[in-house]
Order: sequence, then C-alpha cells, then structure tokens
Amino acid sequence: MSIPLAKAKTVCTAAEFGVVEASRRPRLGELSLKEAQRYAERARKLQDKWREQSRKQARGQRRQVGSADLATRSQLKEQIFADALAGFESQVTKLAAKTTGVSGKSATKKKPTGGPRATRATTRKTLRTAKVENNAAARKSAAVKKSAAPATRAGKKPTRSLAAKESDAIMAGMRKKLLVTDSHPHHPPHDTGSTQQGNLAITAGQQLEAETSIKDARMAQTGQTTRFRGHVSAQGRRDQRRRDVRNA
Repeated sequence: MSIPLAKAKTVCTAAEFGVVEASRRPRLGELSLKEAQRYAERARKLQDKWREQSRKQARGQRRQVGSADLATRSQLKEQIFADALAGFESQVTKLAAKTTGVSGKSATKKKPTGGPRATRATTRKTLRTAKVENNAAARKSAAVKKSAAPATRAGKKPTRSLAAKESDAIMAGMRKKLLVTDSHPHHPPHDTGSTQQGNLAITAGQQLEAETSIKDARMAQTGQTTRFRGHVSAQGRRDQRRRDVRNA
C-alpha cells in the first residue's frame, strides 16, 4: 500500500516531494517516455540514498540518543521513493510498449512503388504495346484487302470511254467505206504498197486518211480547232493539277 501524499510531504523536502507527486495520478499519466525515464532515475537515486542512510542510522542506534527516530524516518523515505520508482517504471514500460507498437506499424507500411516516374514509365509501356498491336492489325487488314482486290477486278468488265467508242465507230465506218470502194472494178488502186487485213485491202494512203479522220473527231469532241491548241490546253490542265496538289 502506497504512503499517502500528505504524510510524504511531512518528511520530504520540496524537491523530493516533487518527485513523489509526479509518480502519482494524474501527473503520472501526463508524462512522456523521456520524462518518466528521467523521474525513474531520480527516484532510484533517492531510494538508494535513504536506504544507505537508514542502515547507517540503524548501526549507530544504540550509541546516540534519538537515533531510532532518525532510522524510522529514513526507512519511511526509502519506502516512499521505492513506491515512486515502481510507479515510474510501470509508466515507462507502458509508454515504451506503445511506442514500439507505433514503430512496428510504420515498418509494415507498404513500400512506395516508385512515384510518378514509375507510373509514367508503365503508361508509356502500355501505349507502345497497344500501338504495336494496332499496327499489326492494320497490316493484316491491308493484306487481306490486297489479296481480295484482284479477284474483284477480274470479275468486272473494263469500261471504255466515250471517245474510244466513237473512234471505233469511225474506224468501222471507214473500213466499210473502203470495202464498198474496193468492190468497184473501175476504181484503180492509188498505191501499190497495200496491206491485207482479213478480207479488206487497205492502202497506206487510205490508212492515213482513216487515222486523220479519227484525230479530227477527237478534236471536235474536246472543242479544239487545232492539235496545237489541244496540247496547250492539256498542258495547262496538268500544271493546274500540280499546283492544286501542292496547295492541298
């Protein structure tokens, strides 16, 4: 059983009583770990001091008058500081365990993953992988379309332009005209150097006349009056197209 504070105050000095008072509630619960350790050290020294003092006084008890009272007083103070030391040591143990628990929790915290730099590196790696996969898919799709294109073109008949069709019609008309001309026996041939095409005999002059007629028909379709103007117009269109491509 601890000695009451009132009795401890009657036998202790002001400094000693401050140590005793700090070992009792509520002051004891307000101490930090370092303060409790410091008070425990002071209480231990005071206990050792009054224990040694009590032993000395007990040995000289018979030789001096009143030595018994002094020994009793010293023993009382030894007990007071022994109780104070027990209180401080208990508080130190409690605070140390609490501090160790907090440090243990801090030690078990998850380690950092590298911060923003690691996050950016992971993002870049993911984007590169996605880009490679998309490019591979695009190349595969292009290869499939390319392999399917010849079959589509093979099944489709080529379309001829209107000028080509008209040229064929003019050529057919010229051949028919030549056939009718050659059927008259009184029409002498104009050129000895003739070429045989099927059942038609076409001379070099007749061939030149036919080609000239075809060229004149094509010029008439384009609205030009001379071949030189048609060449200039075509050159102008080609130049304009090149300028359009550069400005696009």
